[in-house]
Amino acid sequence: AMDWVLTNFVRKEIRVVCMSFGATPLSRFDALSIGAEALWDAGIVVVSAVGNDGPKASSVKSPAISSKIISVGSVDTTSERIDLARFSSRGPGYECTKPDIVAPGVEITSLCNSPKLFTKMTGTSVSTPIVAGAIALLLEQNPQLTPNEVKARLLRSATHLDFAPNECGVGLLNVARLFDFDKIC
Repeated sequence: AMDWVLTNFVRKEIRVVCMSFGATPLSRFDALSIGAEALWDAGIVVVSAVGNDGPKASSVKSPAISSKIISVGSVDTTSERIDLARFSSRGPGYECTKPDIVAPGVEITSLCNSPKLFTKMTGTSVSTPIVAGAIALLLEQNPQLTPNEVKARLLRSATHLDFAPNECGVGLLNVARLFDFDKIC
């Protein structure tokens, strides 16, 4: 699939790829990470779920373990207080802090293909498309941004949380600050 994206991203105007999956990293040179990094190096923003093996440390899945791509963990926003989602995988990755950022990932209402039309889902695979969607909107407004510029802007606009970096990265996705970036920097 990553090879298809790499072959077709210019013609299909693909700017961001959401990877709501993961596997146990085989080594620093894991095939999924190498593929995701090839997309990144070609100019595609790659956003990947860290996995649901928390709260164990060093439990980040591949390709999210890559230091290049944007790795997403989950927080629980179902109560008045924002808390870490217990299931969200924790870093560190290979010599880097992971996740990069967190987003809501507990009991998120979404569409489904059953007669009910809606369902509630939980996991880092739910948090990841929230971040990818924000990035897609950002790229729509600022198509000149490179993957590194997108990542820097995303991380600098996050809301700080009082958890360790290998639990929540730089903090919570803050879409308002992401789009009002010029005023905060």
